[in-house]
Amino acid sequence: MAKNSAYKVSDNSFSYWRKWDESPVVSNYSIHTHEEYELLIFIRGDASFVVEGVEHPLSPMDAIVTCPGEMHQIYLQSTAPYERVVLSLNDRFFLNNDCIRYRDIFTNREMGTENIIRSDTIKDSAILDAVGRIERYIEESEDNEVVIRCAVIELLHALNQLKPEKTAGLPQSVAVRKTSAYINRNLTGELSLDTLAEQLYVSKYYLCRIFKKYTGMTIGRYITHKRLMLAKDLYQNGHSLSEAAALSGFADYSAFYKACVKETGQPPRKGIYKALHTNS
Repeated sequence: MAKNSAYKVSDNSFSYWRKWDESPVVSNYSIHTHEEYELLIFIRGDASFVVEGVEHPLSPMDAIVTCPGEMHQIYLQSTAPYERVVLSLNDRFFLNNDCIRYRDIFTNREMGTENIIRSDTIKDSAILDAVGRIERYIEESEDNEVVIRCAVIELLHALNQLKPEKTAGLPQSVAVRKTSAYINRNLTGELSLDTLAEQLYVSKYYLCRIFKKYTGMTIGRYITHKRLMLAKDLYQNGHSLSEAAALSGFADYSAFYKACVKETGQPPRKGIYKALHTNS
């Protein structure tokens, strides 16, 4: 399969890429979220993976799983060539192929934890064989959708047999992980700086500084983005915009409207569909 190639299935339930950047632009890889479930296999590069403020150094053939709304980025330490394989899936794939149980690897955990499956585990599994088959079927013909889909299901089956690494990350980001975990558990409640500092037993000034350092955004923007993602999900599932605003933790519709315009540049009816986007 070519170093830069992509395949998207006809019903848009999944897509598959192999990506190669010979001289990556570090600023292109900022923190972001997806609406889909994502598996990234890190092939080569000089990088760490940062998820919900926790940084994990990467080695070739480490695998990363993320779920919708999970804040993450590939943090490039240099402009060394960066290569990866990316599989992106939405709920329709799991439903249409009667494999809801294979979604567990993405969802059966707290955000920002158990995202990494290390290379020694990957190499001893059937993951790389399944990746090879997917790429061979794509190269043979894009009309091979049925067997490509089957190989993706086989890949997910193998992935769900594995145990992700227990989250530790670099020790200096522990306070950030605890902060993001508390925010995610209490997203619709009171989340003032005073409340967070009290719950986490740290100075609010220290908390602001360390959170910005390891996530690239302020605590306020992080909370706003998470609430907008929740509002988007509620809106897509039948709630009105005003209901979505109230149920996602905004003080009132005016606060929701202003936050949406500030974050996306558009009013809610259009902006609610616009998420932070960057490269994986």
